Amino acid sequence: MKRFALVAVALAACSHFSSPPSRATVSSSSPPSSPTSHTWANSAPPPREAPSASPPMGAPSAMDSEAAAPRAEERPGLGTSWGETRSSHVSDVEFARAADRPFAVASVYYNDREGVQAMASYDARRGARPGLTMPVRGGLGVSIVDENGDSLPAHAVGDRVYVIGEAGHRYSLLIDNQTARRFEVLASVDGLDVVAGDTASFDHRGYVISPWSKVTIDGFRKNLDEVAAFRFGTVSDSYAAQTSGDRNVGVIGVAFFEEHGAPAWSDDEIERRRAATPFSDARFARPPR
Repeated sequence: MKRFALVAVALAACSHFSSPPSRATVSSSSPPSSPTSHTWANSAPPPREAPSASPPMGAPSAMDSEAAAPRAEERPGLGTSWGETRSSHVSDVEFARAADRPFAVASVYYNDREGVQAMASYDARRGARPGLTMPVRGGLGVSIVDENGDSLPAHAVGDRVYVIGEAGHRYSLLIDNQTARRFEVLASVDGLDVVAGDTASFDHRGYVISPWSKVTIDGFRKNLDEVAAFRFGTVSDSYAAQTSGDRNVGVIGVAFFEEHGAPAWSDDEIERRRAATPFSDARFARPPR
């Protein structure tokens, strides 16, 4: 079955996105813009809003009820909130996956500085050793960048990468494809699909990244033209906590899918090509077998 995706232009890089039977999206790094009336069925729903209507005279208000009931202790560390609207235009592009499951998945764990130190120390106590990079195939890279496009501070312990964020600061996911093939990239933040806004799974469709290009994913998709920026905040204010629950707050996932019909350039084949020599010790040409 053929699938389709959305394509957008971010700066000078061409980026795409794929969704179920017919749609997908990509974000750009354009400045914030005002909301429009253009909606998209596959977009992430906004977080719940507090009721604004006043209660009848003499009736207990919601604030009174909250004050009377014991409040759950605020979890420490950071979550990702539903931020301001940012412009991010997308269009359709066809993409058929070669397989139902990705060939590579990268996970990045984020928190404030104190939280990252605590998590890294916990891993070290369990015998993990400092690592180097996220497990992504050669030529493909994932970075978590700030609003200036600079990579956030990070530590690697064992097979985990920890990124340090600051409350109130905006961040983006930067996907780099330095290969001659295009791929579909499925991204999640706090266990939520960054396009649909519901629980992330490989059944969703993601962004399509062109050869030799980069894609910036800078928010939860609101419609074909806009995203809600990723902003670090408290766990209780996170988009996940306000929609489906905070069980998976603090993790960012990126899954890569190959395209059906693309040349099967395996690592073994690439190594064979790289090991080829232009000359040998033979003096004369040998006949074919």
